[in-house]
Amino acid sequence: MVQSLSPKLLDVAEGIDDLFISSGCRSYVKTIYVGYQFGEEMVGALYPYADHLELALALEVETTSRLLVDATHLTWKTMPVAAVLTNVNEMPEASKLVANAVARIKSGSHSVFRDSAYFQMAKAKRFSPRRRYDSK
Repeated sequence: MVQSLSPKLLDVAEGIDDLFISSGCRSYVKTIYVGYQFGEEMVGALYPYADHLELALALEVETTSRLLVDATHLTWKTMPVAAVLTNVNEMPEASKLVANAVARIKSGSHSVFRDSAYFQMAKAKRFSPRRRYDSK
């Protein structure tokens, strides 16, 4: 999956992988993402795209970083935000975010859990005809 990444994104993906593995997390590959867990809890999920990587993380919604975006579209119940990474210069900030997510899972302090109704409402809002007209 990550073999088709550009060399600069491959370096970022390898760096992210190293951060999780060195923190004691286990990685696994699914069809469209690389997942990272500590014990049975998800810590992160890395999605490769042509021009960037998206890294869903077990952080609070209120976490602030120039790299973070809302990750509702990924439908992870415990990972509400994602870092968007485009080059290795973003690794220092990404490293802090990964360390924070790992610490939250290891300590048992991560309490974000969105139920299915949250995602159904978010999807309805995204595809609402009224929303399309209101945004003009």
